Amino acid sequence: MSEIHDLQQTYEDFFEANTDTLFVIAAGNAGINAVYTTPANTSSLTNVITVGAVQTDLSGMNAHNGVDFITNFGPKVDIAAVGQFPYVPISGGTDTYDYYLGTSFAAPHVSGVAALLRSYNTSLT
Repeated sequence: MSEIHDLQQTYEDFFEANTDTLFVIAAGNAGINAVYTTPANTSSLTNVITVGAVQTDLSGMNAHNGVDFITNFGPKVDIAAVGQFPYVPISGGTDTYDYYLGTSFAAPHVSGVAALLRSYNTSLT
């Protein structure tokens, strides 16, 4: 069919072959329905969690009711986490910081909570 379909199938085959692993996927930052993005649209699998982003500072120009306009959204997004880090040091600088946001910063929060839950209760699958 198409390269996108082949990529989608590759992700699904990999996730299905590794059912003992939890995959936490960033939903993406295109501001579109995650149904149309790969691998975010694989969240119907039981071992995949797709993460959107929210902002904590509602004064930001991209924020509306706490939801980040750039995050992908829709029924394939399972959860949202804080995706705003305004004080990230720039590599090589000692007093220089930059502003970052998005699902790539939100997904590690969910990964961390999942790891803590699993360490607390090892019978979780």
